[in-house]
Amino acid sequence: MDLLKLHGMMPSMHAAEQVDVSVFNPFCLHANPQDVWAAQIPQKLQVNSLTQLRMVGFLQKGDERYALIALAMGDVMEITVGMVIGKEYGVVQAVRHNKVILMTPDRHRVELRMGLDN
Repeated sequence: MDLLKLHGMMPSMHAAEQVDVSVFNPFCLHANPQDVWAAQIPQKLQVNSLTQLRMVGFLQKGDERYALIALAMGDVMEITVGMVIGKEYGVVQAVRHNKVILMTPDRHRVELRMGLDN
């Protein structure tokens, strides 16, 4: 039995009220990664393919680095390490002054370079 339930600190939930948290847990092996990552992607970054994105700028504040990414529809968004972007669900691995390095779920490395059409 759960120790918190024994002391009455945590209300018990009926089976119908329990939520399947594995859908939102990226560390759970049976979670669908696309469901997890889709919830983390800002809507504007989600509708673009990685091939449609261009790096147009770089910002640094202390140790934090940000890339400015131009979207196909003309908007510019700020991204940083750990963010998931694009229809391919690319995870930002590194932000450098001249490029962004991404890794897709199928382990393809993608680079968005400053000022170049990717």
